Amino acid sequence: MELEAVNPRYAAAAKGNRHPHDLLPRIATSLVVAPIACWSLLVLERPALMSAGAIVCGVLLWEWLALCGMKSPGQRVGVLATFLATAAGLEQASAIAAQGLLWVSAAFWPLAAVWLRRAEFGSGRSAWVLVLKSLLGFGLALAMHSAFSRLLTLDNGRGLLLYLIALTCLMDSLCYIIGKYSNTLREWPLLAPAVSGVKNFGVLLAAWGATVTVGAIIAAGPWLQYTRAYAASVLAACAAIALVSGVVGDLMASLLKRHAGVENSGDILPGHGGVLDRLDSLLAALPIFTIAYTLFSE
Repeated sequence: MELEAVNPRYAAAAKGNRHPHDLLPRIATSLVVAPIACWSLLVLERPALMSAGAIVCGVLLWEWLALCGMKSPGQRVGVLATFLATAAGLEQASAIAAQGLLWVSAAFWPLAAVWLRRAEFGSGRSAWVLVLKSLLGFGLALAMHSAFSRLLTLDNGRGLLLYLIALTCLMDSLCYIIGKYSNTLREWPLLAPAVSGVKNFGVLLAAWGATVTVGAIIAAGPWLQYTRAYAASVLAACAAIALVSGVVGDLMASLLKRHAGVENSGDILPGHGGVLDRLDSLLAALPIFTIAYTLFSE
C-alpha cells in the first residue's frame, strides 16, 4: 500500500513541501537551550546530570509514543514511568548488561535503513503496529540513556559528549544548507525517496566529509586532551561512523512523522519543534559512537 493512500499529507511532506520554521524563534531558542546544555554538561555533578539525561530521553520517548498513535496520556505516563524505572535499574546493573543493550540498538540501525526503503511498512493504525513502534522507541531511548551514562564514566566523557553533539548539529545544519542551495548535488539519488525529497547521497557525502574534517581538527587540539595522532584518529573515526548512523536516525524520525501526518514531533522548542526533532540524529549516533570508542580506544 502506498503511503499517500494511508495518509494524504504524507506525499506533500515527503517531497519537502513543509512550511519553513520561523527563523527568529529558532535562533532565540538555540541561544537559550545551547548554553544551558553546555553548562549542564560541564558543571552539574554526575547524579544530577544523569537525572537530566533521563528526563530528556523520557520527553523524547513521550513524543515518539504520540507519533506511534498512543493518544492516551495515561498510557504514555505508564510507559514513561516504566522507562525511568528501567533506566535507573540499568544504571545499577552490570556493565555487560548496559553494553549488550548498546549492541542490540546498534544492530537495529542497518534494519532501519532497509525500513526506510520500504516506508509503507508500519504505516497502519493496528494494535500490533502501535506495540511494535512503542517497544522500538522504548528500547532506543533506553540505549541512548545507557550510552550517555557510559560516556560519563570516562575521564573525558563530558568533552566527548560535547564533541559528538557539536558534530551532529554541524552535520544536520550542513545537510540542510547544502541540500537547499547546491544545485549540483540535487541530482544525486535520494537516500529515502518516500521519506525525504531533499536528503540524497551527494548531500550526505558533502556534509559528512566537511564534518569529519572539522571533527579531526578538533580531536587533534589540546581542548579534548587527545594530542597524540593515534588518539585523535580514533576519535575522528568514531565520529565518522556515528555521523552516518545519525542520518539514519534523522530519517527514521521523519518516517514516524510521515506515518502520523505531522511536521514536528512536538512544540516544546519554539522554531524547532519537539525534543525528538532535535535529538533524532543522536538517538542513533550516541550509542554507536559509544560502542566504537569503547572498542577502538582499548
